Amino acid sequence: EKELNKVKSEILAAIEKIPNEDYQNLLIMRYLGECPWDVIASKLYVSRATIFNWHYEALNQIKIPETSR
Repeated sequence: EKELNKVKSEILAAIEKIPNEDYQNLLIMRYLGECPWDVIASKLYVSRATIFNWHYEALNQIKIPETSR
């Protein structure tokens, strides 16, 4: 459980570095809140297609340290 909390903290720290708040919310809902795509789209008031576009863009903005690869 300790390791899981550490990983969640690292994920949240990476997400918070993304400048776009909508992208942050999407990733938090999806990966920490385990929300389905349709629920995320509804909560962010956008289409499912937009959610997939935002998801792609958000993941491209996350910086992964070389030591983690």
